[in-house]
Amino acid sequence: MSLSEAEVEGVRQTLAETTDFRVFPLLVETILWAIFTVLIFTMSYIVISRGLRARSKQIMLAFTLVMYTLATLDWAIDVRRVWTDLKVSIPEELSSPQDNDSALNTENMLLRVIQAITNNICVVMGDLIVCWRVCVVCRWRKSVTATAIVLLLIQAATALTCNLTQIGISFPNLIHLHALAPSQLYIDIIALSSSALINIWATGMIAHQVWYFRHEIQQQFANGSDRRTFTECVLIIFVETGTVYTVLWILKNVIVIPQISPTPYVNYANFTMNIIVGMYPTLILILVALRRSHLEHEFGRSDNNANTGPLRFAPAISSQQLSNISIGGNMVFSIPAGQRLTTTETPYESSSKSGSSETLKNKNEAYSEEGIGWC
Repeated sequence: MSLSEAEVEGVRQTLAETTDFRVFPLLVETILWAIFTVLIFTMSYIVISRGLRARSKQIMLAFTLVMYTLATLDWAIDVRRVWTDLKVSIPEELSSPQDNDSALNTENMLLRVIQAITNNICVVMGDLIVCWRVCVVCRWRKSVTATAIVLLLIQAATALTCNLTQIGISFPNLIHLHALAPSQLYIDIIALSSSALINIWATGMIAHQVWYFRHEIQQQFANGSDRRTFTECVLIIFVETGTVYTVLWILKNVIVIPQISPTPYVNYANFTMNIIVGMYPTLILILVALRRSHLEHEFGRSDNNANTGPLRFAPAISSQQLSNISIGGNMVFSIPAGQRLTTTETPYESSSKSGSSETLKNKNEAYSEEGIGWC
């Protein structure tokens, strides 16, 4: 059966829209997914090569792998939908434009619902890491921790409501969920705004800490041996503050504007953020694994200066337990039983020569490497 000129023109427009709305955004998403894959391999290598005995490292690795799996599933669904459009829908429209493949429509709706659920799970996990990072940088102040918990609860509730709304719209037989359909726009606005609000708050809090320690951070920049070191420091600060990530979230929020909804910008924003919501938290965890945080470096220096206290001597212990211990900012020296420390002896010099000081340093570094906290 030959097609009329109007039908051919309709198919041509469908193909053009598929290219603009789905193919090109998918190319951008594929590039980002490839970069995310490299980051995941990097993160896994760093964590595994340094040992997985610490529970914090196990949690970090698990979070990154789960977010990568969800992002990969989102990408695979987009690939499947583009393939369906190019290989099934458009050819069928050319051969029999009147036919309506209900099975294909049901499959597409199911894929959209699955993608929305996995994406929202990834968003909540990413926001959890962002809030955790703020709490760490702010030394778990009660007000900061409480704010983070409230924001995360709001985000989780709105994400769940958003997914229930999408399920109700896609499957009208679910009468109770379909009742949410008239409020879809408002629910989407609240869901998008809640995640953007979390990132704006997190960026503001960490930026405040950067400003508070600006002199110390400037000294680190000044101590850089070359331009590459300076650039690296700037990029690390950008990752820690989440400036770019927050801007991207704000740019995604504009998709709810009626004038923008029918444009390809919506798909570019959605396809891009499907991957970036997992990439940015992974970058944060890589910094934590590498201990490259400038803010934590300054906090550590401040704490060390604040914890300087007088020397104290502990009761005599056996020679196998000889060590120095820091308790409450006071340095405690333990002297083995039966041994006297006089001004004529030089135990520190002999220890240094015998290499025990270096051994103690290595032990301290090993303890720091296996730290209990996430940072």
